Amino acid sequence: MRDYAILMLVARLGLRSIEVARLLLDNVDWRSGEIAVRGKGRREDRLPLPVEVGEAVVAYLSGPRPALAAGRREGIGKAARS
Repeated sequence: MRDYAILMLVARLGLRSIEVARLLLDNVDWRSGEIAVRGKGRREDRLPLPVEVGEAVVAYLSGPRPALAAGRREGIGKAARS
């Protein structure tokens, strides 16, 4: 599920891998269907979040995932480290 969600973010939104890795749940505005992405030069862009991309992210977040290490923030593209 994680890989599929990442591929959807890359393929459908054209995000770079580093942009996906830096995504946090706070970056997604589910009500307006937008995602805030910090790109090159720390510029922040708001992009529309297609339904199928949102569904892929929700499927990943709803499924079983490793526990977060102490002090880490919940992210979309970040893998938890043990």
